[in-house]
Amino acid sequence: MQFSFFNSKPAASPIAVFSIESGCIVLTIIDFDKDRKGELVYISRVSLESDVKLAPQELLRYACQKIDGMLKRLFDEKHTYAIARAKVLVILGSPWHISWSDKVLVKKERNFRVTENLINDSISESFNTTHKGMIILGKRIESVKMNGYQMKNPTGKSTASLELDVYIESAPSEVLVSVSEAIRKHIPHASISWSVYTFAAVSAIKECLGVKDFLLVIPEHEVTEIALVQNGIVQAEASLPWGSSSLARNLFGKKSSGIKEAISKTKRFITGTLSQKDQKSTSIAIEAEKKNFFLNFRNILWQMNTSVLFPDTVFIAGKTIAGYFAAEWIKKENYSGETFTIGGFKCTVLGGGDIGDSLLRLKEMKSKFPFVSAVSALAAKSFEMSLK
Repeated sequence: MQFSFFNSKPAASPIAVFSIESGCIVLTIIDFDKDRKGELVYISRVSLESDVKLAPQELLRYACQKIDGMLKRLFDEKHTYAIARAKVLVILGSPWHISWSDKVLVKKERNFRVTENLINDSISESFNTTHKGMIILGKRIESVKMNGYQMKNPTGKSTASLELDVYIESAPSEVLVSVSEAIRKHIPHASISWSVYTFAAVSAIKECLGVKDFLLVIPEHEVTEIALVQNGIVQAEASLPWGSSSLARNLFGKKSSGIKEAISKTKRFITGTLSQKDQKSTSIAIEAEKKNFFLNFRNILWQMNTSVLFPDTVFIAGKTIAGYFAAEWIKKENYSGETFTIGGFKCTVLGGGDIGDSLLRLKEMKSKFPFVSAVSALAAKSFEMSLK
């Protein structure tokens, strides 16, 4: 599947955002005026869906070939202005990034003064020792202890021991190198920054909807990412081996010539346009999918659950096949006797227009604007502000 959108107005200082996940790559180019309003210059989406299951390195090569093709087409169509001077932000979805929770301990014979450089160097040294071939994209310090006592701000203080609980987002260096090479083949002097899709989506929802406590469910093609957000901070992350492509494959893989036909039949099932026989047999198969989904979903909730109830607000990111079923299943399931919530989850499926309209003036595009492009635009805004 591929779509593209152009705005013929040249961008003054564009930001190009590549959002890469297991099933597609979306390139969104945005320009911002002095009031920080975004002007949508270009959107293009290419599918990574394949009827052949690819090994990780093969999938990486395939993704880089697609990036190369997207940029080549952009230049061939004489739209050089859209990207030639663009700053580049790459947002990695699953399976291109990995989350870690690490404990970093610093001890010395004599008291030492805690500085930001000491903290950053200690985290990097500890991470690089245990995670060969990985690069840190972002980190958050969850808690700090000095000489065994909890501290809020250790900087500038003296101690004999420092203990840090750190949450880290990372990616294989091979992914960063290969994607960078594919981009710089067409934009040789591109300055490339990196982010993670889960955090970009959480930031977009916080900024546009003003909500700080929620469960975010991001159905992709082969996996579904789940993030518990409390007070605006991602407290825990997990993933389910289930998404739009895997669902369609399980339902119609044996009755279809390939994944595209299986997805088409799944959409027809949702709209009730299959034959009566197929509609009935698929309804039975859907129940098995639902049972498997909830077994994994509940396990994840128990793993994430601390001593407090979950927020009862659930956002489903994107109007996808998997998103449709996940929303229906989660909000209609009976949680009585469980400690996740008091009255069950309240699910809202978010499209791009629900979070991107305030920034991009979407107008007639609002109802069909992709969620991933809205997240990309809002991430570009944050990125642009960080450069000021």
